[in-house]
Amino acid sequence: MKLIMEVLNVPYADFMDPVTMPRERMAYLGAEFGKYLWEQYRLRQAVLDEDGRLMWSLHCPWESFLNQPWDGNYNPTWL
Repeated sequence: MKLIMEVLNVPYADFMDPVTMPRERMAYLGAEFGKYLWEQYRLRQAVLDEDGRLMWSLHCPWESFLNQPWDGNYNPTWL
């Protein structure tokens, strides 16, 4: 959550208020964050969750499973 707020410049309070965070905005932010994650991956600077798996959001082509760390191999078709 901290990374989402930092990357997208959205304060935490916005996520707690349905007026400032309607579903449409939430979906848009999820897609934008996914684009950020994918771009970092393409730059070979993959963003990992605390358990070592690739962080995932909308528009990421990979799957990410809880407590299954990423093997560190970059898929060339995603670069």
